[in-house]
Amino acid sequence: MAFEVLDQNITQLFKNDDIFFIPRYQRNYVWRELHWGQLIKDIRYCAEVTPDWSHFIGSMVFERKQSSGGMVAIIDGQQRILTLQIVIFSLIFCFKNMKDSTSDTNIKKQCDGNIAYLQDLIINRTLGNADSIKVENGYEEFVELNQDLMDIYKSDLEKYHNLIASQRKESSVILKAFKFFVTDFQKLNFQELATLTKQFLETRVVTISSMQEEEVYNIFEILNARGVKLKQIELLKNYLFKYLKPKSLLDTYKTKWGDLEQRLEKVDLDDYYLHMYRCWHYKNRLKKEQLFEITKEQLRENNQKDLPKFFDFFIQGSEYYYGIDSVVGDDIEKEVYEYFKLKRNRQVRSVLLALKMKYAEEILDIDSYHQYLMMLRNFWVTFNLDNGSSNKIDGDVYILSNEIYKSSENRRVEFAILKFLKKYSTYYSKENVLENGLKNIVYSNKTNRKNISSKLLVYFLKPLVLEEEINKYAQYDFSKFNVEHVLNDDPNEDVRYSLGNLLVCPDELNGVMKNSSYDKKKNKLLESNIPYLVNFAKKYDRFNEKNIEERSNEVIARLKKIYLLSKDLVEKNYNNLEILFELKKQLIKAFGENSVYVSALEEKGLNQFITYIYKNGSLPGSEVEEIKKMLPQSA
Repeated sequence: MAFEVLDQNITQLFKNDDIFFIPRYQRNYVWRELHWGQLIKDIRYCAEVTPDWSHFIGSMVFERKQSSGGMVAIIDGQQRILTLQIVIFSLIFCFKNMKDSTSDTNIKKQCDGNIAYLQDLIINRTLGNADSIKVENGYEEFVELNQDLMDIYKSDLEKYHNLIASQRKESSVILKAFKFFVTDFQKLNFQELATLTKQFLETRVVTISSMQEEEVYNIFEILNARGVKLKQIELLKNYLFKYLKPKSLLDTYKTKWGDLEQRLEKVDLDDYYLHMYRCWHYKNRLKKEQLFEITKEQLRENNQKDLPKFFDFFIQGSEYYYGIDSVVGDDIEKEVYEYFKLKRNRQVRSVLLALKMKYAEEILDIDSYHQYLMMLRNFWVTFNLDNGSSNKIDGDVYILSNEIYKSSENRRVEFAILKFLKKYSTYYSKENVLENGLKNIVYSNKTNRKNISSKLLVYFLKPLVLEEEINKYAQYDFSKFNVEHVLNDDPNEDVRYSLGNLLVCPDELNGVMKNSSYDKKKNKLLESNIPYLVNFAKKYDRFNEKNIEERSNEVIARLKKIYLLSKDLVEKNYNNLEILFELKKQLIKAFGENSVYVSALEEKGLNQFITYIYKNGSLPGSEVEEIKKMLPQSA
């Protein structure tokens, strides 16, 4: 392996002709107080307890463009290098403050010497050009600190003094780190600061450099990372950029990956990685921390030429995942995504991803796609209301995701879903499971017994609002709706927690009614111009506890029509598909995969195919008789 290994201290690392830069596809600067504090604690320990020892901060991996000097890409070590630079900035600032605050000419002289020495380690070329450094919420401040501390005797440092003194929470991670170190170092006298500086500069690092790109990535993968443990997706990214070809498209790949990170900036990317993997490949007892190793193993088993295909799959999935996480899509998608987001059912995201991909591939038509989404939503509504455990079904959810993604035809997608639903039919085979779940809803702001959020309750009841709306052009913003107790919320009256005593209405109306009497609320409901509310007020001139039970039954009956899965339909469709697949297998065996009978079965479906066989007099009699023997006896 063509690489150079050096044992260096901090001075040797930075005081040379190297021009460091951080490739733009690297992750952001993620170190925080825990890591900053640990670094200084370790160095201070060496300075105070074992001054003859040097603290070791691990290995760094560089890709060089030439054997010495010139451009050096930081492949592994950017978190530490950026932190070391910020420590140097902070030491310079503290020595300057110490010089300005003392009358001792000897200390002033030594401060100047330390400042000059440290400045030589942050020459402007260190870390390279501006556009090569990726620092979340702080790159501009890094450049400004670099420049101000290089010209420390000319720069206006008042803004940094204000920063240190301020109690305001700093948004820039660079300035936050600078403030952390300066605040710590300011507690030291000159001798203590000089000793700490000396020990800091003697901190050691092993640098591993190579001029061969593939060797660099091999070293990186073997060593992994020190400091903040790398996420699984970062290991995957390193692997992909190592092997993706042609290399001429590497910038395109990096741009696409950057788009993925930007698109999913509010998402744990390892969660995304997990859901995508659950679609792509089935692995028993899959754990998030194993994702990269099993992905690498699987990719190596397949042809390495398939890497661009996997890369495109992974990038494309991010667009769909963004829609799921942000509740963006067509009306049905948004309705389904909203429910799962409100309930925080993250495990189902892999199923939603797989369905979306099949729809994008035109395996599913729009009607089937929407139908499957609603079936799954309705299953989870009952499952959640019955307090089902997500751990209980997680393995089967994983299998479902993978089976949907591997399906090459609509019927196979449907069969996978029906098989899953059939296995857990106990949640919908008896109407009282959903009914009891709805009856057990407790909503109160005056007791800790509440088992549903106002947003989820608005979600459940908004179809009732829309059912009663006569103006087809009416638009409701349900994000600005809340739950109103018809008879005022009372912790001593259990019946007032139930659905029969609850209405959903705009926030503004909810705020006006507050704890008013029913008569006053009724007048407000009549004035609302919302048919759902107006009809209620017209129906109940008076409203009391006896009406609550009556109305609860009515509301539950209406909600069951919306959210209850049909056991008979699931059973019937599952059985038909099971028969169809078995029949297809027999037809292929008897007449060949390209026979007219196989094509007719695929095109017509089971019932129409049976009619076709029995009523098409032009078919060869011997073949018809043979096919009839394959058909179920009930046909």
